Amino acid sequence: MLTVKRGESVIPRVFDAAQRLGVEIASVSMRKPNLEDVFIKLTGREIRDDSATEAKERIRIYMRGKRR
Repeated sequence: MLTVKRGESVIPRVFDAAQRLGVEIASVSMRKPNLEDVFIKLTGREIRDDSATEAKERIRIYMRGKRR
């Protein structure tokens, strides 16, 4: 994976360099970062909804009690 700014202008240069070096490029894909990508880059961690996690845990505890 290669992360660059302005990928649209970098991709042709990568192809030129690969061709000069005799390297074959099998595939290329490009995507712009989404909000989660930016969050991870800035904080070093994934976005998670603590309230959703707490709710799931409450449901799990409730269901365990119903089985008894």
